[in-house]
Amino acid sequence: MHVLSQAFLDPLAKYGIPAINLHPALPGQFNGINAIARAYQAFVQGVITKTGLTVHYRTRGIAEVDAGKPLVVKDLTIQPGETLEQLEQRMHNLEWLAIVEAVHPAIKNLSMTGTTTVNFK
Repeated sequence: MHVLSQAFLDPLAKYGIPAINLHPALPGQFNGINAIARAYQAFVQGVITKTGLTVHYRTRGIAEVDAGKPLVVKDLTIQPGETLEQLEQRMHNLEWLAIVEAVHPAIKNLSMTGTTTVNFK
């Protein structure tokens, strides 16, 4: 997991460019680091039967690292007998598809707001 600093995010916000984030958990579940492992542990304990991922707009503030309006949400059922490594691989496969799917509406929303070109000086 990589957390973008305010020094990186502030110039984007200054020019009205939203950042998006891919988080390997459903909205409101397992925010922060090790989300896949924590979901797997919850599955083993019988607490959940599925996990998923969220691609969302990044909110301001480091404390809100996995919050923001969702662009794409994908469910992923955890299979009985599946190992953590197998779940991680299936999650990564789903992530690769979801991030591509999320970029389209993010770019479309940029063009609707008039933020299509930025001159960083």
